[in-house]
Amino acid sequence: MQRRWFIVLLGSVALGLGAPGLRAPGLGVGPARADTFMALATGSLRGDPARLGWSSLRAGFRVEFPVPASGRRFMERQRDVVEAVERALGRARYDPDGGSGERERLQRLIADTVRRVAPDGTVRRVYDIWIEAR
Repeated sequence: MQRRWFIVLLGSVALGLGAPGLRAPGLGVGPARADTFMALATGSLRGDPARLGWSSLRAGFRVEFPVPASGRRFMERQRDVVEAVERALGRARYDPDGGSGERERLQRLIADTVRRVAPDGTVRRVYDIWIEAR
């Protein structure tokens, strides 16, 4: 949870949503690049290994915006987006040893959830999706 808010804070500063004096010029090499994309990470989820296939699952993704204004609109709903992804992952059956097909299925689930929950016209693409499961 703390990691997610840290990344969101960095993103809001990069997009100019933070305090005016907090804009960092070197922020482009970190987890978020101003006016281009936002890196968001879901929290660490706990699950029943017998039912879900994993006992601990973490995931993250990057979102590319068509224009800077759409990034600001997305940030207004970013909490809803991340919570929706966490709910979808919490319901998903995922076998960490299932190979690339299983990983791609979960990546599609994340990308589809982000596109569905984000405000219309704010997401160009969802990419760099990472999944860490035990």
